[in-house]
Amino acid sequence: MLTQLNIQDFAIIKNAIIEFDKELNVITGETGAGKSIIVDALSLALGYRASKESIRQGAPKTTIQAVFDIEQGSAAFLLAQQMGIDIEEQIIFTRQIYTNGKNICRINSMLVTVQELKALGSLIVDIHGQHEHQSLLNTSTHIEYLDKYDNKITGALENTRNAYHAYIKAKDELDDLNQLAENIQKEKEKLEYDISVIDSARLSAGEDKEIEKRIARLKNYNLIYDNTLKAYELIYNDEHSILGHLQQTLTALHKASAADESLLEQYESLLNIIAGVEDVSGFLRDYLEKRDFENENIDDLEGRAYLIAQLKRKYHVFCIDELLNLKESMIKKLDTIMNLDNEIENKSKEEAAKKEQYFIYANELSKIRRQIKITLEKDISKQLHDMSMPEAIFIVDIKRAKDTKEIRKNGYDDVEFLFSSNKGFSPRSLSKIISGGEMSRIMLAFKILIADNDITTLIFDEIDTGISGRTAQVIAQKLKKLSSNYQVILITHLPQIASVANIHFSAKKTTVGQNTMTELIELNVDDRVHELAKMVGGVNITQETLNHAKQMLQMANDLE
Repeated sequence: MLTQLNIQDFAIIKNAIIEFDKELNVITGETGAGKSIIVDALSLALGYRASKESIRQGAPKTTIQAVFDIEQGSAAFLLAQQMGIDIEEQIIFTRQIYTNGKNICRINSMLVTVQELKALGSLIVDIHGQHEHQSLLNTSTHIEYLDKYDNKITGALENTRNAYHAYIKAKDELDDLNQLAENIQKEKEKLEYDISVIDSARLSAGEDKEIEKRIARLKNYNLIYDNTLKAYELIYNDEHSILGHLQQTLTALHKASAADESLLEQYESLLNIIAGVEDVSGFLRDYLEKRDFENENIDDLEGRAYLIAQLKRKYHVFCIDELLNLKESMIKKLDTIMNLDNEIENKSKEEAAKKEQYFIYANELSKIRRQIKITLEKDISKQLHDMSMPEAIFIVDIKRAKDTKEIRKNGYDDVEFLFSSNKGFSPRSLSKIISGGEMSRIMLAFKILIADNDITTLIFDEIDTGISGRTAQVIAQKLKKLSSNYQVILITHLPQIASVANIHFSAKKTTVGQNTMTELIELNVDDRVHELAKMVGGVNITQETLNHAKQMLQMANDLE
């Protein structure tokens, strides 16, 4: 749940630290006082769209920080772990927007992207803003509301999605084969030509590296020969050769060891050294006598190196090994082309099987939806009846999509909500007949029935639009009940709703000099009475409105 929201230099808020209750929190205030700015600030902290125009005039940046308590094992906790964020019992979202457009996002102390901020925040908070009503006017979202209503759909929906992706994969592979078949002759000729070009070069693995070494050796022939000869003569041929000195040393040690056995070990070590020196001498002698690289032609080697370099450039590789691997892949592709008819036939069978499997799961999913829709219709209608819409009829219309639209990741059902608020009128599309107050009540009904189990905080920005009187009291009770399972934060203009809050904040706009600022003040009992009285009777507070406000608070206490 949201425990604290810190706002600095956002819109007309200079500095605000707001601590929330775990149940029902309300924010009230006059129109234009800045109530919705609180929701806007939290939205920004959770990764929603930001603009440098949000920065308070004259400030270099705005900083929003939202602190949440989080349960171990929750979806948000697990995602945070996957992101490499160190958490214990709290997650802190911090976002800073600068006037130069710079945007810094952090979760706890770790820098993250806006997308990561939003992904994690969406698992903790559900923000229902004033324009979210519009989502119910978009029929494409209706299927999502239905699918969230009952967990029975979850498994069938996952099976359908997996079957869809498997079918699409098989279809794409078949399309590739068919496309290949259309260009088979041209592709076949190109592969045969490229394979013959590489074959004609008679390449061997690592040859390019070996040629580079041989060219380098030929270019340094004199240096190699002279120094090898010098080394050989120093070891063996010179009158003061290393080998001669070592043999004399060996003779001296032999004589000495005859008198002192402790020198035998050194004598034997020297024998081994002399043997090693003789091996080196023999190798150098053979190397100088053989001189096989004298017979190599540097022009031939450089020509070979040039040919190899051309092949590397032509086929965009860095070494012969890659070129030989490329040739093997060409051979395999050529084999595929030569056996393309069989490949297409097998892939067609696979695609048909995947398609059949998709429809098995999609049929099961549609069957479950049609069962669940009956319960959803009854439950939404009941909620609306409770909210002073006794004649309301809510229908979930499910139709099967046709032709190519049948195969979709969420199944082939098209879902649309139909509604009628008056007796004698047939239910019609929401977008054609619904009013703002009706929309608010339907949306609240959905929130009550379909709130996400992983979500801990629900935020409503004036969900009570178009509602008054007895209906307002009913909705207040429903929100109060909802807050027993979720933390609820809402902006309201209705005293009935404000009276049932655990914590009541009031947005106050003040002007100091040329600056206008909004403050969010937590109200005590007396302040709440005056705020409610003002909401009931307007600017002129009378004893009657004060008594009415006290009565409302007392009734709210009786609900607990």
